Amino acid sequence: MDEVTSSGPDRTAPDGSERPAERHDRGDGPPPWLRTSAVVVGGALLLVAVIVVASALLPRWWADLVGRQVDGVGSAGILWGVFYGVVFTAVPLLVGFLAIRPRWQWKVRLGVGALAVALTAPNLLTLAVSVGASEATQAARTVLSVQAPHFRVATLSAVVLTLLVAAVAGFFMWRLVASRKELHKLRDQTAQGERPALASDTEKNAVPTFRRRRKEQGGPSPDDR
Repeated sequence: MDEVTSSGPDRTAPDGSERPAERHDRGDGPPPWLRTSAVVVGGALLLVAVIVVASALLPRWWADLVGRQVDGVGSAGILWGVFYGVVFTAVPLLVGFLAIRPRWQWKVRLGVGALAVALTAPNLLTLAVSVGASEATQAARTVLSVQAPHFRVATLSAVVLTLLVAAVAGFFMWRLVASRKELHKLRDQTAQGERPALASDTEKNAVPTFRRRRKEQGGPSPDDR
């Protein structure tokens, strides 16, 4: 006797994969877009909570830490301000430069970029203490004014100077890379037996082109006059 092997309708597609209806009936969980939205919203709420807690606790902690380091000495405030301003601006810029390297995956670059932002925390805390309007930042500003004189001004000056130096250095590095690419291009053309196009060649070819156009238009050329 023939055995009956089918216990229900065939839910397999001709190519061997499961049909969409079968995958839908399983109910493995919410759709991907809903999971992604939940992760984004949860991360945003967590970030807001961290910012609120940090804005209430970190300014006074940072002011007390810097106050203990400077100990009311004006020259020490300048030195510590320059140190924090230069180091925690230059290092994040270098790390951020690594984050834009195309050879890395976007997840790695995102993590390196987050590290670069985190390294700016000392300068961000100093900025928050200097311009903040909350009670915590006002109390921290008082502590810095008494126990760390000239620290805020020195930090701001060092940050601005470091950014200017980084901008100039980045411009020269960009010019250097562009020059090297042009040099390699000229070398490749020379190796292939081609004569590189120069500006003088363009000027020499401009006169015959002008004469040819004048003749095509029926006008006298400069040599006929």
